[in-house]
Amino acid sequence: MSITAAIAAIYAEKMVTPKMEAFLNQAIKSRRLTHAEKCAMQKLVNKIKSGEILLLSAQ
Repeated sequence: MSITAAIAAIYAEKMVTPKMEAFLNQAIKSRRLTHAEKCAMQKLVNKIKSGEILLLSAQ
């Protein structure tokens, strides 16, 4: 699964599961992100901080 596909799935579900969070963390640590991926990740982080997307591991 690509990072952009994972982010699209997160937006569809409106939540980040622990498994999806682990995938994103591993992907970020294992390679350099493209500019588009960095922007998408920052947008996702902002939505999590604002409460639009639920982070299940934080509960």
